[in-house]
Amino acid sequence: MRRAGLLKSIVVFQAICLIALSAFVISRTVPAYPSEEAGAPTDEEESPDGREQTDGSVVARVGSGVITEDEWVSELIRQYGDTVLRTMMIRRAIDLEAAKYGITVRDEEIEGELMLRVLGYGSEEAFYDAMKDQLGLTEEDVWKDARYRLLLEKIATRTISVTDKEIDDYLREYGQQFQGTTQYRLAWIVTDTYDEAERVLDLLEEGESFERLASEYSKDEFTADNGGDLGLVDQNDPFLDPALLEAAGRLEIGSATGPLKVKEGYAVVRLLEKREATALSGDLLREAARRQIALSVAKPLREVEEELLSKYAVVLKPAFQSGN
Repeated sequence: MRRAGLLKSIVVFQAICLIALSAFVISRTVPAYPSEEAGAPTDEEESPDGREQTDGSVVARVGSGVITEDEWVSELIRQYGDTVLRTMMIRRAIDLEAAKYGITVRDEEIEGELMLRVLGYGSEEAFYDAMKDQLGLTEEDVWKDARYRLLLEKIATRTISVTDKEIDDYLREYGQQFQGTTQYRLAWIVTDTYDEAERVLDLLEEGESFERLASEYSKDEFTADNGGDLGLVDQNDPFLDPALLEAAGRLEIGSATGPLKVKEGYAVVRLLEKREATALSGDLLREAARRQIALSVAKPLREVEEELLSKYAVVLKPAFQSGN
């Protein structure tokens, strides 16, 4: 698996924990909704199965029934409680272990870690937009997640030494994974003949809408009705014609070029957006390589987490122990 894909998986898994925890906290503070003044149900309304709802404040109404805060929280705990509780315990144990050995994480290290995560999204803005839109995470949430991840890695590799030569060798062989990426958001109009593509370019110069021309002239049935939008593509996308990507690299945002000979016919291509992720360099690059080398010989992080929980004598109340 590519490093970017792995980092996405890590972020998504830990984000689920944070989202569930946030929902649990919010559920203890939000007012009932909708309000009684607006004709909302009272706490004594009946649920669809005829049982009277008297406990907890009402957070939602469905038909003639209600959902109470206590019901909501109970369901959150049932679905996510074990995962959230484990995450909270691990983070407390990480804090204790880090304090014991004087392990810290600098802001620059967190920035470097986040730069690596951004590589899989094309730009910092796209990364944080995805975290917010798909997972409900703020920049502060993502920063906190990265900090604990780095602390755990430092704990796992505390006794492992990595030489400068090992770092140099690693970068020579695997340095590409730390390089920046460029992505283009492209739109195209594909025609059967060169002359048709020329006609499209002439109409564009006269002020015609690219979207309308795509709908009228493009033979690509998958994009014609969507303004010719191909979406975001990597600059080295193996599934797109190299001539198309090469032309995109020369375009300014909003401009178009063509006709380009592609396997589908002749294309007029327009650059809608360009995203560039910054590559790591200098000390940040070497530190990232050192971490990867050390982690490759360290215990699995899951095993380190279990050892920390055992070391700091985590004890669950009987009600929260497995099987209860």
